[in-house]
Amino acid sequence: MKRLAISSALVFALLLCLAPGSEVNADPHLRPSSGSLSGRRIFVSPGHGWYLHSTLGWTTQRGNVNGVVEDFSNALLAIDYVIPYLTNAGAQVVCARERSFNTQEFFGDNGDTTYTSSGTWTNSSNVSGYYGTNYRWASTSLTESAVSRWTFDITAEGRYPVYVRYTAGSDRATDALYRVFHAGGIANVAANQSIQGGRWLYLGEWEFNAASDAIIELSNQSATTGKVVIADGVRVGGGTGHSGHPRYEEQSTYWAELVGAPGSVYNAGDVSCRPLHMEWWGGFDLFLSMHSNASGQTPPSSARGTVTYTYNNGGSTQHSSALLAQSVAFAQLINDQIVDDMRALHDSTWVDRGLNSANFGELRSATSCPSALVETAFHDNIQDAAWLRSPRGKHTMGRAIYKAVARYFNAGATILPLPPVNLRMINSGSGQVTLNWSAQNDPIEASAVPTSYRVYLSNDGFAFDDGRAASGASSHVITGLAPGQTVFA
Repeated sequence: MKRLAISSALVFALLLCLAPGSEVNADPHLRPSSGSLSGRRIFVSPGHGWYLHSTLGWTTQRGNVNGVVEDFSNALLAIDYVIPYLTNAGAQVVCARERSFNTQEFFGDNGDTTYTSSGTWTNSSNVSGYYGTNYRWASTSLTESAVSRWTFDITAEGRYPVYVRYTAGSDRATDALYRVFHAGGIANVAANQSIQGGRWLYLGEWEFNAASDAIIELSNQSATTGKVVIADGVRVGGGTGHSGHPRYEEQSTYWAELVGAPGSVYNAGDVSCRPLHMEWWGGFDLFLSMHSNASGQTPPSSARGTVTYTYNNGGSTQHSSALLAQSVAFAQLINDQIVDDMRALHDSTWVDRGLNSANFGELRSATSCPSALVETAFHDNIQDAAWLRSPRGKHTMGRAIYKAVARYFNAGATILPLPPVNLRMINSGSGQVTLNWSAQNDPIEASAVPTSYRVYLSNDGFAFDDGRAASGASSHVITGLAPGQTVFA
């Protein structure tokens, strides 16, 4: 984390922070931005995780080799880099495992003590998929006349994901307005309740503490009358799983069951559960499986590099020739982009192991959209493992995967820019400071040029607001600062 501070007779300070992950996260609350992937839905499947073995008890599927446990490194690459990049480019991303590092967890229902309401709400159980014993509905209105509220007593300060649950239907609002009251302010998030019902739907991540608690509201205000909004369940936090470990570290079966998938999905075993989870959810444009490789050699292995797989129609499930071709095109882009970027930025000898096909269960059951399984590097090779552990290596691989996805849909897609550099601040007058920065050149992406910036502010360096457009092309003036005031940006 980089911090820059200044003080003056006003005794205020402004700190410019680059927090972990800020090289990726344009929106610190991890909500889809407008971009080349707007309207796309991507299912990300980081492989492996803790599971309950019949004789060993809770154990990982892969051991610790060269400081890499693949069960965790796949999830870290997805959560820290791939998912944020895809989200910032506008995609809705659903993950085969929990996508937050947070270990606290709270559940709220329309019938429990977390819930209060105002206005007219009606109980119902007509549509299946609700959380608890029923749900409540209210008619939409151009102006707000009914609000449901869930309040959670937060005891551990932290960054929490927020999920909501409802029953879907054609009479539901497509712009159901949720408000998240967090430590940095209030965020408005719209959800399309006509689809994706009966499961925990991710809204974003926010900072909560004991002073703010976590308050989630659902309003009946909508741009369309004659519809209804559904108040049902709210989940806050990432949680600790049955294994006693953070939920994100567990294999996909436990997550699929929690999300609301049927037994035919989560009882299918970890490998098959991942694509079946996607197929149960429905409506995806791409399925991406993420792994690292092992050679089978006695460590240290001499095998290096990236290889990407597609399904070869070797099983009883057959993919159409068109789907197979689409998967090959997608996989080739992933493989080439990782190899090209690793060679350009880090290691000119990075090995390209090319495109392969196999009868992998994780690809075989992905029948509704193109799919690919990438083995980013060899964790049993000392050099490759060092890049799998390195933030620089992970950032390059994660950004490359995002770029491949963007270029699958549009070969000429504009690539998201890198974060600004040369952050600084100047005391520019009584009660104000000016932030300045420079655009960072991307040496391998000519289109990755920023066109605008947003500035996020905080009173404590922990919880940031929803931001505002920068007042200058590469600067922003903060005014109205009082003596003794501390501001973080």
